[in-house]
Order: sequence, then C-alpha cells, then structure tokens
Amino acid sequence: MIKVLVDEGVAFDMLSILQVKSKKSQSIQSAHNYFNFAQEIKDQVGISKMSEILDSPEYKNLVTQNEEVFEAVDLAKIDAIPASLVDKLNYQRYLAKKEIQKKFFGDEISEQKIGY
Repeated sequence: MIKVLVDEGVAFDMLSILQVKSKKSQSIQSAHNYFNFAQEIKDQVGISKMSEILDSPEYKNLVTQNEEVFEAVDLAKIDAIPASLVDKLNYQRYLAKKEIQKKFFGDEISEQKIGY
C-alpha cells in the first residue's frame, strides 16, 4: 500500500464512501476498510477533531450525498435515470466535501471540478 497526501475534505469524503459501502454490503471486509481508514484519519487529526466532524451536520450531509450517488449509479446501470442526474448528484457531493474542508480546516479544497 502507499500513502498519499490529500485534502482533509477528500479524506472525509473517502471515509464516508467507505461508510456507505459498509452499510450497503454489510461485509466484514467493508467494515474493516472503514475502521482502518477512520483510524488513519484519527491518528492525524486527533480524536477531538474526528469526533467533531463525524458528529457534524456537514459530515452527515456528505454521507447522505454519497448514498444518493450510489443509488443513482445503480439506477443508471439499468438506464432507469439519466446520466445527467448522476452528474448533478456527484456535484452536490463535491459541494458537501468542500464544506467540510472550509468549515473544519479553514481553507479551500484543492480538487477542481471542470465544466461547472
């Protein structure tokens, strides 16, 4: 495995994705992935900051956005919804990720969305 530097908002987005996957699959491996990644983040930001973020409405919104994206992708696989809806939901997820970065870490996310 390799470790890479990412914005904190990106890390919490990745954590929320692992949380959604763990909930959807209910597999031991998915839960293991979530808890290992959560530990990596906690080791870097501290338990106080970690708890503050995980308990925040902003993080809960990020989880909800990721759940909606996952559901939309499943529907798009069978052409039940247009790809434009998946794109719109993914953009809302990006905005939620930006909000985590700005509120809890005081700066802008370095990720850039093209075409918006």
